[in-house]
Amino acid sequence: MTLESIYFISQIVAVIAILASLIFVGLQVRQSNRAAEQANTLAKADMTQASWDTILVTQAQMYSTPESADLMQRGLYGAAPLTDAEKLRFSINMSNMLSTVESGYVLWRQGLFDETSHQRTMRSMAVYFESPRVRKWWALARKDRFVPPFSEIIDKIAARAEAKVRPAKKEEPQS
Repeated sequence: MTLESIYFISQIVAVIAILASLIFVGLQVRQSNRAAEQANTLAKADMTQASWDTILVTQAQMYSTPESADLMQRGLYGAAPLTDAEKLRFSINMSNMLSTVESGYVLWRQGLFDETSHQRTMRSMAVYFESPRVRKWWALARKDRFVPPFSEIIDKIAARAEAKVRPAKKEEPQS
């Protein structure tokens, strides 16, 4: 065997070793990506569950006693005026609820909150905004407590709820 043959064989072996290394690195990168995707999925599930837990605790506190449940029932569905203390409690309850929903929205925007859960949360907000008192509270609270784009989404929910109450007038046909 000549020196030139040994040189070519060593070059072939080196190329095969490099290709094998690249294949191995590629497989490891693929495996790492799968592990990262699984970790992200678990993190998203954990954040979604934590957000739901917070929402449920907030709602439970809003309705935890007969007095607080009565306040929320009158605040959401009653037409009679609330006392100043009741207005304050109602405002704090709504602020806590929307702040909790807003944190879930921020997580959703970051890809850490499940899409289905986000949609369900927004549908739940639509139910609250069927209340004229909630819409009135929102008109006052939105500028001081909530920032875009969350406030813009809630504005749309409030506008849709208002439109259900006051449907657009049909134009009279011109004679």
